[in-house]
Amino acid sequence: MILNQSYNYSMNLRRIMQLKQTKNLTEKEAKDILAAYKIPIAKGEVCTSFEQLKKTALWMGFPLVLKAVSEEVVHKTDVGAVVLDIKDEKSLEEAYISIIGNMKKINVYPQGFYIQEMVKGDFELIVGAKRDNTFGPVIMVGLGGIYAEALKDIVFRIAPVDRKTALEMIGELKSSKIFKGFRGKKANVELIADVLVKLSRIMIENPEISEVDINPLIVDSSKAIATDARMVLV
Repeated sequence: MILNQSYNYSMNLRRIMQLKQTKNLTEKEAKDILAAYKIPIAKGEVCTSFEQLKKTALWMGFPLVLKAVSEEVVHKTDVGAVVLDIKDEKSLEEAYISIIGNMKKINVYPQGFYIQEMVKGDFELIVGAKRDNTFGPVIMVGLGGIYAEALKDIVFRIAPVDRKTALEMIGELKSSKIFKGFRGKKANVELIADVLVKLSRIMIENPEISEVDINPLIVDSSKAIATDARMVLV
């Protein structure tokens, strides 16, 4: 049975499609859908002014991450629209000015700013899904972070993905050996599997969604949290 909250977001996707000018959901919209399916997300808020950012930072607490909100920019890091590990109010102001300046270089002005907690863990994973013309929804998991491009350690499965299949996917990763414990670092594979199963549900229950990227999924022995999310509508 579909949870009421996730069902409501499934129904609301049609309304979102009618209102949006592009197929790209904002990070806030994407994370709201993940949260509706009980996928843990980093705590964050959308602000429209620097004063609002300062007030939000005070109750959220440093360190923080600041990102531009823009439907025109899919990969924010590539254009300098993300600043990590902001430690105080002065650094927040510098990040704010830097992002605006970088966005001006590509003739885009942010619709707002997404400020979120800085989540740290032992591993960064990439988790995603894509609606293939032949196979339908395909779910993927891979090692993220600085080694993602070099190692290309990624595994795919056709949805639906149950817990047994999700655990098999994780076990097939070359990096899975270090998840059990390496130099004091460990990954909770059960929590990763839980995210994969829920992501599979999102794709099965919402044909309006074409792609999902969670990058990175921050993981250690006690958590698996989506710190950045992208969704594309059909």
